[in-house]
Amino acid sequence: MTPEQLKAQIKSGEIDTVLVAFPDPFGRLVGKRFRADYFLGSVLGHGTHGCSYLLTVNLDMDPLDGFKVANWEAGFGDFCFNPDLATLRKLPWQPGAVLVLVSVLLVLPRAIRVRRRALRVSEAMGPSQTGAVRRVIKNPDPARPLGVHFFEPVERFRIGARAARVRPAVLIPFQLPNIATRALVQRFATPMRRVLLDRTLLPDLDWVIGIGRKPLEPDVAPPVSELRIVVQTDPHAAPIDLRQVWCFLHADQTRYALHFFPADPPTEPIHGLAPPKPTRWIGYIRAADFHQHPLKFPGHLALENGTRLVLSFAALHVEGRAGDSWKRLLSIRDFVLNKESQAHLASLAALAEVPGVDPRESRLLGHIAANLPYYAAALIAAGDPTLRYLALSKVVDKDGRSLADMIENRVVGIVGNYIACPLRTANALPAPMRDRFSGLPAIRTPAEITITVPIPGLWLSQQPAGHNGSEAPRSTELLPGDQGERRMGGRWRAD
Repeated sequence: MTPEQLKAQIKSGEIDTVLVAFPDPFGRLVGKRFRADYFLGSVLGHGTHGCSYLLTVNLDMDPLDGFKVANWEAGFGDFCFNPDLATLRKLPWQPGAVLVLVSVLLVLPRAIRVRRRALRVSEAMGPSQTGAVRRVIKNPDPARPLGVHFFEPVERFRIGARAARVRPAVLIPFQLPNIATRALVQRFATPMRRVLLDRTLLPDLDWVIGIGRKPLEPDVAPPVSELRIVVQTDPHAAPIDLRQVWCFLHADQTRYALHFFPADPPTEPIHGLAPPKPTRWIGYIRAADFHQHPLKFPGHLALENGTRLVLSFAALHVEGRAGDSWKRLLSIRDFVLNKESQAHLASLAALAEVPGVDPRESRLLGHIAANLPYYAAALIAAGDPTLRYLALSKVVDKDGRSLADMIENRVVGIVGNYIACPLRTANALPAPMRDRFSGLPAIRTPAEITITVPIPGLWLSQQPAGHNGSEAPRSTELLPGDQGERRMGGRWRAD
């Protein structure tokens, strides 16, 4: 398609949308979508711009580190989109739309360009360039250096802004789901990273997202510093005094000796009978053993029976010390350990991912629970539009009209536990409110301001001063299109 054909089809109404895009590092088309008339008037001849972070994102559209073109330290600036009109073509999957590819040109901010440019003063010989400013310097004493004050030429820009458009919206209540769970945080990982209020929790969020998806680093210390075994003896087996049993807990190549003690206080013996055997035992490991041989990942745990007795337990629990409290990591029912044998329990890497063990997960879930209305509404707004449309289509008004047919399927605001969706037309409002909205002006009055920005570049010429060393007369300069005089820096200039 040629530009002339594009203009003709836009004029006839056949084309109403123009997509300006370029392939990102993953081959996806990213860019902007324009109204066809705006593209002809503003983009076709001058191009447009986009944010440089589009060149440094991953598949989830999150900015990555390590790029010089755009990063958090230097900022994310804009670059130019220059449309390549040879790539104009219609989109078969979107009637009324055309696609044009662009070439990307990185433009450094003006302050960086000025700072990186070496300062040079050149004498202007002959006529100056178009639009340049000429300075006249007079030195009354050629034997003495002359200090020169530079005045940069300026560019003027006119900026226009339109007043906000008032549109009616519908507040739709929603229930507050319990999203402070590991499963939901992993499910909504991408929007959660984008809307996280406390950015210092990003490492904790990345750790929770990676649970069960990537192996733990072997150099990282486990969240538990000590382990112990809690057992419940089998009531159908012969009672055993575990204080006379040799058991060991293996963690990879390290062996820890277990010392069993009754978990419950001793009961009073019945008159004439021996006291009953304890039914709950705790197998401790000396803290000095953990200081001498700290726990490390992956930490494959195994329980060894060093006696010639068969150990039968109704329940066996593995607990770990996280901070000042003990957390239950593993529970096994009906556990039997043959004499002089070992039984594999679990790996320390798997036990470290038990909910509530690692403080990073506790901090993140506590923060989400404290700001539950915000995160619930943010996830609904950033969720799947199809699912949101299906949920809205089930809500009808008193006239039987579906809510999905009266509002636009996008969230424009959050008020408490309500989401705000704009109405398609004010005709769906009640009569009093419809009259009020109909009285609002339909045309937004634009407001314009003019700003002046200095630009680099000077043209200098010098003239000899008078022989008597008197002060040279003040010089004046004429800028094209300007009128009047202004005193600046002790010199006169036309402005």
